[in-house]
Amino acid sequence: DITYGNENQLPGDILQKVRDAYDDYKVTSVANIKESGRDVWIINLESLKNIVVVWAEGDEFDEVNKIAKTN
Repeated sequence: DITYGNENQLPGDILQKVRDAYDDYKVTSVANIKESGRDVWIINLESLKNIVVVWAEGDEFDEVNKIAKTN
């Protein structure tokens, strides 16, 4: 099952980790994937210069991709 949304759908502990790690970024969208007992979040963030994709599951949190914007 996959659901899409914004930062309001993120669990508070994950949102806090994202804000702490990416304080100058805005959460642009999220996807929550629930399958086989797993609860995975894919979080898209954007700053003035970069776009970042972050993966979170439970206490694990990792940057998947970082793309520099071109002007």
